[in-house]
Amino acid sequence: MTMRTAYRVLAYLLALSVAVQASLIAFGAFALENNIGNGPVSDGDTTGVTLHHSFAYVVLLCAVALLAVSPGARVSHGVRWAAIPLGLIVVQFFLAYSAAIIGVLHGLNALAIFAVALLAGRRVPKTAPVADIRNSVLIRRPIAEVFDFAVDSRNEFKWNPKVRAMTKLTDGPIGLGTRMAARWTMSGHIGLECTEYARP
Repeated sequence: MTMRTAYRVLAYLLALSVAVQASLIAFGAFALENNIGNGPVSDGDTTGVTLHHSFAYVVLLCAVALLAVSPGARVSHGVRWAAIPLGLIVVQFFLAYSAAIIGVLHGLNALAIFAVALLAGRRVPKTAPVADIRNSVLIRRPIAEVFDFAVDSRNEFKWNPKVRAMTKLTDGPIGLGTRMAARWTMSGHIGLECTEYARP
C-alpha cells in the first residue's frame, strides 16, 4: 500500500468512525427514552452512551494515524487537511464535558470533522501524476549511440547520484512497452514505461 493510498483510506476511515460515533449516541438516546416511562432515567440502558464514549478513542486514533502518514503521502496541502480534523477532535473532547448549552456545539463539530475527513480523502489523486521531464545538452557522439544510451534508464546511475534503484521489468531489448521500476532519493517506488520509441 502506497502512502497516498494509506492517506485516502485513513481519511475515509476517520469519516466512517465519526458516523459510527454519531449512531452510537443516537442508539443511547433512544434506549434511554424507551426507559423513561418505566422508571428513573438513571435505571435506563446506557450501553449506547458508554460505547459512544469508548469509541471516541478509535476516532482519535484514526486522526493521529492520518496526520502521521500525511508528510509521506505528498498530497497537496495534505498535512493541513490531516491536522484540521485532529484539532477539531481535541475541541470535541472539551465540548463533550462542557455545560449543556455549549455541548450543543458537540454535534455540529462532529459534522465538521466528518466533512473535513471526506474532503481530505478526496484530495488524493486517483492516479499518480505523470512527470514530463525535458532537457537538452550537446553531445559529440553519433546520434544512434546517444539514443541507445539515453533510452535505457538504467544508465541514469552513471550521471544521476540521486538514483537509488532502476530495474528492468520486461524481457527483450529496450523498446516500445519496456517497463522499469525506479526509485530516487526522497521518492517512493515509481513505474516507468516507454510509450514512444523511434530510433534514428
